[in-house]
Amino acid sequence: DQSVVMMSVSVCCVKCPNDAESYGELIEIIDYSMSMAKKTRKGMITYTNELDLEKIKLEKAIEKAIKLAIDRDELLVYYQPIYSVKNGVYNSAEALVRLYDEELGWISPEDFIPIAEKNGLILEMGEMILEKVCRFIHDFKISDTTVEYIEVNISPVQLIQHDFADRVKTIMEKYGVTPDQINIEITETATMNVVSTVSENINSLVDYGIAFSLDDYGSGNANIDYINHMPFKIIKIDKYIIWDSFKNSKAGITLEYTIGMLNALELSIVAEGVETEEMKRQLTEFGCHYMQGWLYSKAVPDIEFMQLLQAEV
Repeated sequence: DQSVVMMSVSVCCVKCPNDAESYGELIEIIDYSMSMAKKTRKGMITYTNELDLEKIKLEKAIEKAIKLAIDRDELLVYYQPIYSVKNGVYNSAEALVRLYDEELGWISPEDFIPIAEKNGLILEMGEMILEKVCRFIHDFKISDTTVEYIEVNISPVQLIQHDFADRVKTIMEKYGVTPDQINIEITETATMNVVSTVSENINSLVDYGIAFSLDDYGSGNANIDYINHMPFKIIKIDKYIIWDSFKNSKAGITLEYTIGMLNALELSIVAEGVETEEMKRQLTEFGCHYMQGWLYSKAVPDIEFMQLLQAEV
């Protein structure tokens, strides 16, 4: 018997040494260029001058920096305090990952997080960050301070892993961290296509006692349905929404009524990007429960964060 197999060819032409100065760089450009050719120009010839080679090289360099930081355990976790209007103290903090590379310098999370999500490194990175946070809670005896919990950002890529909830519990139990000491932040993007695995992970962690925050509310495509049907306890209003409300009267009215709605739903509200006393005053009048932003502090290393807490006393 004979079988007919239909095949297509994607070809990418790379100029050497114009496009790459070393063997390793050449392989990276070929690999990336061929993947792009298969996606966008299947069955055609792609030339590297049609691609943004500088962007390709930078992305590969950032990917290497991420891998190196993970291998060397050099990912940094900084903490930005969150102020409780009611109690007048820092009641929590958001854990934020920082990445420094000897060649690239400080790399913005807006640049390296999407790359880590695309190539799967976010899984190892996410676990490493959670472990560092749990170690911080344990070693610095956070339960003896005014800080009730630490917020940890979780990627949609992590949420779709079948064993995600179990791995979170294992790390927390390793350091004796209780469920009420961790709050998980997810973005609107993570809730837009809720598959069964995501729901199972979220429900498992909620049952365990971990609270969830919806981060950057107002910046994406999600609507009130997500708040109505997902077990969020905290809504974090995106800083750009906050800033716009102080420049545009219509935006200010929208924000005021949004906060009123969230209060009516008995949700806790965090205002992000608070930078002035005027912002604090107005947002407090609107009904925000918590404030986060440079008025209080930027994200700082663990020892500096503890000094902020001590300065409160």
